[in-house]
Amino acid sequence: MRVYENDLRANLDWALHQAGCYFEQRGLVHETLRQITHCLEARGVEYAVTDGLAMFVNGFRQFTSHVTLTTPGLSAVELVARIADARFQFWDIVGAALKDEL
Repeated sequence: MRVYENDLRANLDWALHQAGCYFEQRGLVHETLRQITHCLEARGVEYAVTDGLAMFVNGFRQFTSHVTLTTPGLSAVELVARIADARFQFWDIVGAALKDEL
């Protein structure tokens, strides 16, 4: 499995390109966010975007390589059951954060 953060560290030109795309709300981080939220919405799962992306949409323009969500009122086990057919893996069980397999 490729890891986005490793790719950022390995190739400065690619990292700068991804950062530029990020600030234009394009690129892999925003695409991952769209895919995850589409998956959750299609399954009726309520969620909130947190951390770096939440700050970004509220005017704090900083780059993040993480897509972090919370699913209020839904345990990690319940979330896994609801999205078992999706192509996402758990990255941080604390808060039931999801990370796309890039």
